[in-house]
Parts: sequence; structure tokens; C-alpha cells
Amino acid sequence: MLYTSDQLSKETRRWLEGDNGVPVFTVYGAVEALKIAFECGERGGLHVNADLYPVRILTPGGREAAPGETGEVIVSNLVNRATVLLNYRLGDLAAPLETACACGRTLPRISYPVGRVDEIIETASGEFIHPIRFREVMNGIEGIARYQVRQRKDYSVALDVVPAPGAGGEDLRRRVQRGIEEEFAETLHVEVALVSEIRRNANGKTPVVIAYRRPEQLPDAPGSVRP
Repeated sequence: MLYTSDQLSKETRRWLEGDNGVPVFTVYGAVEALKIAFECGERGGLHVNADLYPVRILTPGGREAAPGETGEVIVSNLVNRATVLLNYRLGDLAAPLETACACGRTLPRISYPVGRVDEIIETASGEFIHPIRFREVMNGIEGIARYQVRQRKDYSVALDVVPAPGAGGEDLRRRVQRGIEEEFAETLHVEVALVSEIRRNANGKTPVVIAYRRPEQLPDAPGSVRP
């Protein structure tokens, strides 16, 4: 199975490969650069098609990220001759990896994308939290249909949960709150609430994470609908 688009959760990949015996391979691309990187059989990250789309990964301060250090993906498109696209900020987050791979390829390697810049939550202490950490907690809790993480101006987070049919109640809210507290400890204050639906934004979408690098400039969020 070859997939592209959003990243698969660990649980989905385990279900496909372990329970169903379907090999899964990742292809990383974008509208601006179609085939940036691909996964080999070693499953240790992604090989960059450097002759087509060379990639740089920069930290928030503009420094080249070290191997294993997460930064923003910067890509150049050397294929499209109609529109020159050099050092383009995709908004994705990943980390460079050591080039050596057991498959024998010598192409540069990067990690699987871990999120987007505009989905990163910043704590009051300046720590950055990737949305995948919320996903891993929520995927491990039964009874959740949808959820949304909304950052507030005081750097706290509102976590709205839509219960699955037949689920819900205070027990579900407590299980979610406990899972979040175990994951983030004292790093982040999260308030969990059960809602009947999550409202769409002005673009008609319901993003999983609404986050801003400067929470004090956060506009009024549409919020969710309480039961």
C-alpha cells in the first residue's frame, strides 16, 4: 500500500501491517513539489529526491537543523521550468537524519513529517508541542468521534471532545483528562469539555488544532457547541 496526504497514526499503520499483512510505504510531497521524498523497505525515515527537490531543514532561528533536530522544511523545485521555486517554506516540520541507510541508498534522509508550523502549540515557558502528541493520546481512548485543540491567549488549551454514538458522560471526560495530564504533566494546562459538535471556521473547515506562535494575539475562535 502506497499512501500520501496526512501522516498515518501508529495504530492505523499497525492495523494495516500487523493485522492485515498489508505493507505500507510513505510518499512525501506537496502541490509545489510533487515527489519530495519516499520511504524504503528499512522504514527508518524518508529518502529525499535531492536531484529533483533538494530540501533544507531550518530551526526557528534560521539555523540548519542538526540530525534528529526538528525544523521547518524548505524545498526547491528543480523540475518545474515554468515557475522557479527556490527555498520555499512548505510549513511542514521534520528533522534531518544521518544519510547512511541499510538499504544502500545514499540520498539525504529526513524524518516523517511531524506536523505543521501553524499547528504547533507554544507553552508559556517557550516549549513547542507537536499536535501528534495529542493524536497519540486521543487515539488510545475509546468513545471519541472527533476532537479539537484550541490554544487560548493565556497559553492554556481547550480540548473539545465529541463523543462517539453510545459513548460520553463524565467517565469519558475523566479518561481524556487523565490521559492528557499523564502526557503533558505540568507542561501544559488543558481543560477538557464534551461537546455536541465542532463548528467550522470561516473556510468551512474544522481543524484539529488551532494554534498560534503568539497566543496573546489570538483572535476569537469559533469554538464548539456544548451539549
